[in-house]
This record gives sequence, structure tokens and C-alpha cells, in this order.
Amino acid sequence: MENQFTTFRYFWSISSEETWLEQMALRGWRLKQVSRFGAYTFDKTAPEKRVYKIDYRTFRSPLDQAEYLKLFDDSGWQPVMDQGTNGAYYFSSACEDASHDIFSDDESRAHRNLRYANLMLFSLIPAFLPLFILYITGSIQFTNVGYQTPGLWETSSLEFIAKFLFETPFVVVRAAIYFLPLIPIVFGLFFYLRYYMLYRQAKKQQVF
Repeated sequence: MENQFTTFRYFWSISSEETWLEQMALRGWRLKQVSRFGAYTFDKTAPEKRVYKIDYRTFRSPLDQAEYLKLFDDSGWQPVMDQGTNGAYYFSSACEDASHDIFSDDESRAHRNLRYANLMLFSLIPAFLPLFILYITGSIQFTNVGYQTPGLWETSSLEFIAKFLFETPFVVVRAAIYFLPLIPIVFGLFFYLRYYMLYRQAKKQQVF
């Protein structure tokens, strides 16, 4: 049996990711590393009940990061990695006296959602700027995505069908080239709005 394996997964919520990692531990797979592209690497261990929690942080200095990790380690939470992945820090605990949650109250939990929303927003900049530059320089013109055959829509039925079917594959390719780069931006905006609204909802309910 392999002592290590890697799988790619993406999640719609932080809690579902944490639950999945705990289920993997029950099956005898302990998280070792998470890449920025969604690759999860596990080591084979004995099945165990292990709690996983995820936090999102950015630090001004390595000293601040070291103090942050030590604080959790002193509380019985071991960091899976010394460095965060896309700002995400994974912690696990199998200690009976460790808190079941890394967040002491609703306020800190709500601010985790805000930090995640901000990280999603800032991560959009590297993806958005190149597309914006290509658009304002005219390198990308969305009017060129559609059918380009002159007089296509005025042709007779049989001629129209032939020309339409002939050009459709080229339209699909052009659309993919133009719109596929927008997909990460759309997903990033979705997660930003989702977790920002969760933060706002908690604040509106005067949780803190």
C-alpha cells in the first residue's frame, strides 16, 4: 500500500473542507501539504480522530508569523505546514484537552470570514490586470467572438445552415479563448461576496 498520495479537491465552504480532512484522518490519511492549486498530499497513518481547522492570515514579518504559529501550538493545535498556502493556515489536533475550535468566540470566527473575503479580493488583481490591459489596448475585442461570415444572417436556409455549421467550431474556440480567463475572476468574486456577506450578517446580528 502507498504511504502517501495526492488528490485535487475544491470546496464551496471552509467547513466542508475541514470536515473532509477529518474524514480522511478517520480513514488513516493525515494531511501533509496543500498546494496553491488545490492539491492535497496525505501521509498514511493509523485511523485516528483528528480535528482540522483553517484560518486565513497575512503577516508583516516572519517574526509575527512565528509567534502566530507558536500560539496555536501552545494551545494544542499543530500547524500542518510552517508556511500558509494562499494565506490559508491548516491546524490539526488529536489532544483531548485541546479546544474543539481555534476560535474562542463568534467575533474571531466572523473576522476569519472577513480575512478570507479580503484575500479573495486581492487575489483577483493578478488575474484581472492582464485582461484589463489587453481590453483597453484593443487586443481583446468581444465583438469579434461571434460569427464573422459576411451576410450570414441574410443567406437562404440551406446556405445559412452550411455556413453556420462550418463557422460554429471557430466561434466556440474564440469564445473559449476570450471567456475562459474570466472564470477564475467570477469564482473569486463569488467567494469574496459570499464570505463578506457572512461577516456582515454576523455584524448585523450584533454577534460582537
